[in-house]
Amino acid sequence: SLVLRASGDGLQAGDSRAVFKNISVDMRQFKKLKMFLHAESLPGEPDLADNEMMGFIRFGNDLTENFYQVEIPLKVTAPGAALASFVWPTDNEIDLPLALLTKIKILSKTQALNPGEIFFQNENELDPSRPAKLNIGVRGNPNFGLVRTLMVGIKNNKPVNPDPAINRIKGEVWFNELRLSE
Repeated sequence: SLVLRASGDGLQAGDSRAVFKNISVDMRQFKKLKMFLHAESLPGEPDLADNEMMGFIRFGNDLTENFYQVEIPLKVTAPGAALASFVWPTDNEIDLPLALLTKIKILSKTQALNPGEIFFQNENELDPSRPAKLNIGVRGNPNFGLVRTLMVGIKNNKPVNPDPAINRIKGEVWFNELRLSE
């Protein structure tokens, strides 16, 4: 479990903060990536609205050139919520079939991308039977058999506004039980 908090000056539109860990995992033997997330406003700060903050996971051979990124816009838990279904809403749960990562990697090879660009698709674009919940991205040529880095983070999902005070968000996100299954 991990908590990331955007306080102080908060996050400007498009800004993100994250933590990383070096790992060594062969993901080829699994079929799904799963994790629970929770988002909440900070006491004494303007309320965080649903979908203003995103949680993300980045993993791959490195964190700059060869990686996958999975983003989810977060629903905010109301202050004082006590039931697990409110604290850990299913809308904030990542349940990603790893086959979609293979699809996006193949699709990215057919795209004219700018150097350093992450190619993103909504999970529904990759598999129409899935909800349009996760944004899935790839950069470079990551290898499932050689996952060496893992990053989890938060990102300001608000559109850019000329007034920096309107762009800024503050809040807290809990990341819990990142796991591979099946």
